[in-house]
Amino acid sequence: MASRALKPSCATGAGRGTTGKSLHDAGDQVVAILHQRGRSKASGMLLEMSLAQVFTMRDGLQTRMEMYSDVTEAMRAAGLPEESSGLA
Repeated sequence: MASRALKPSCATGAGRGTTGKSLHDAGDQVVAILHQRGRSKASGMLLEMSLAQVFTMRDGLQTRMEMYSDVTEAMRAAGLPEESSGLA
């Protein structure tokens, strides 16, 4: 299972950071769904978004990472059904 090779990581701070929501195994690829939040330095407005990263694994090592602002697009790129993202 390729998702075992990925370790969760997140940046934290006052009101900002990235939180891992789920990992989806797709054979030699893993889709990581994340939630990111922060504040605009200029306006102080709170910004939040969901995003996804598709990792390609080979021999237990990460060989590629693609980032998607559209979680559904990332699930499709890895050949997974979009409803398995848990964000529908």
